[in-house]
Amino acid sequence: MSEPNPFIPPAVEPPKGDESLADRDAQERVQFNEVKSKALEDDKILALKEKMDTANSAEEQASASKVFYKALYGKMRELDPSLKDRIDRMQALTTKRLEQSP
Repeated sequence: MSEPNPFIPPAVEPPKGDESLADRDAQERVQFNEVKSKALEDDKILALKEKMDTANSAEEQASASKVFYKALYGKMRELDPSLKDRIDRMQALTTKRLEQSP
């Protein structure tokens, strides 16, 4: 029984330096939320959100949601390109969630 269990990920060495991985993730999360708030102040993004929120049918709402989130994440990338990887991951999750909605 000396072999490692394949279902348990191996221990990861903490990064060298002052910041832990958790600290960097927390800082990036705060930065992400700040950029998202700033993007939501944009008139174009607000108009798309309004269209999404006032859709008359499920199909119309689904379509408007896809347009809104694509524009939102695009604006966020424009505002802070350093968050591109996190924004890409969030957009992929949002797109997957929207595609699974009835």
